[in-house]
Amino acid sequence: GLVRGCLLERERVCGKPNCRCARGHKHRSLYLVRSKEGRSQQMYVPKRWESDVRQWVSNYHDLRDLTERVSEEYWKKVRKRQG
Repeated sequence: GLVRGCLLERERVCGKPNCRCARGHKHRSLYLVRSKEGRSQQMYVPKRWESDVRQWVSNYHDLRDLTERVSEEYWKKVRKRQG
């Protein structure tokens, strides 16, 4: 799979006085973030989905980089035909 976006980790305090976060060990949450039609969208990623979503984001970035490299090669081909 692949998904466009980036992952954002947040730390927060829940507010319960006896919770470990009150002693400095904040709760960690992961969010998938993207921009669509000029607006930012974000979605909570459950712990059990974290490794899959991280892989999908990585796959998207790899595909984007590969597409850019292929495009650059074809750009060079067009340039050579014009020169």
